[in-house]
Amino acid sequence: MAKAKSYKLQGREWTVKDLAEELGLSTPRVHGLLKEHNEDIKAIAPNDTRNLVFQDIKRLENARKEDSFSQGRFYMITDLQTYANKSKKGLGTVFRIHDGAETQANEEFYYPDSTSKKNVKVTLDDPYSFNWEKIDKKTTKKEEWYFLEIPVLKTRTN
Repeated sequence: MAKAKSYKLQGREWTVKDLAEELGLSTPRVHGLLKEHNEDIKAIAPNDTRNLVFQDIKRLENARKEDSFSQGRFYMITDLQTYANKSKKGLGTVFRIHDGAETQANEEFYYPDSTSKKNVKVTLDDPYSFNWEKIDKKTTKKEEWYFLEIPVLKTRTN
């Protein structure tokens, strides 16, 4: 029996099955993503990115407290539909950035079972809505891009 190929990320070896479970995707989908991205595991690791989205929004909230900033804007552009899709399990069920996701003011986001982002807690001051815009690129091969813009406005309490 052949040993399953593994990929190294953040000091850990990941099999396709491990990746599928962590990302909430099927193993055929993970195989397809790896093929699409020349086996670049970082390109298909949306859990890290989901968490980083929340950390970036928090940084914008902190920056807007300075007198020189009246607002901030978070932008994300990707060709991975995974981000716009609702997660069924894993870190993406807590750090929700799927299309239509909403957060509440002063909500804490923490996923203690994460194998890639341990002990990362983020509390956002304000509520946010995640509304992705899908654009089909007109080329010979089907290519879709997803755009997200989130205003981080100065609040009355700042």
